Amino acid sequence: GRVDEMMRRTGAELLVVGGHDETVAEFRHFLPHQLQSRIAGAFVVDPGTMSPGQVRERADEVVNAYERDEEKRLVDEVLGQVGARDLAAAGLAWCLMATNEHAVQLLLVHDDEQAPGRMCDNCGWLGLEGEECPVCGKPTRKAPDVIDEMSATVVDTGGHVEHVYVDTALD
Repeated sequence: GRVDEMMRRTGAELLVVGGHDETVAEFRHFLPHQLQSRIAGAFVVDPGTMSPGQVRERADEVVNAYERDEEKRLVDEVLGQVGARDLAAAGLAWCLMATNEHAVQLLLVHDDEQAPGRMCDNCGWLGLEGEECPVCGKPTRKAPDVIDEMSATVVDTGGHVEHVYVDTALD
């Protein structure tokens, strides 16, 4: 109950369990089902011999590993949808087209990937090339990083951008 209360109070999304080997295994059984599904991982530690800073480092390692695994899973899921010709797109040109149609709920961007492109200040169109906007006919301008512009458009139209920092098929 205390763990659930603390997670609600702090807004924590993940739970990392650390302690003696046998304690960690037993502790999981006492957690309600909704909290068990939020466990990012666990680590074995003797709390009496480690400083709070060292414990924090170990917890951060668990969270980072969890997040990298989630990134891999998410990329695999989305690319599976692309392969199944579901409502998903891959590649810069296709993602720009979906962004222009305000049809992106989730945009996966590999690390700090950048690409030059074009944008229309009049209607917001984004593309890879073209001096004239294909939507409104106004002149376009160079966008030093069209991926960054695309990310901003996705967020502005109610979508979410997830940066992927591990090597995946998204590369």
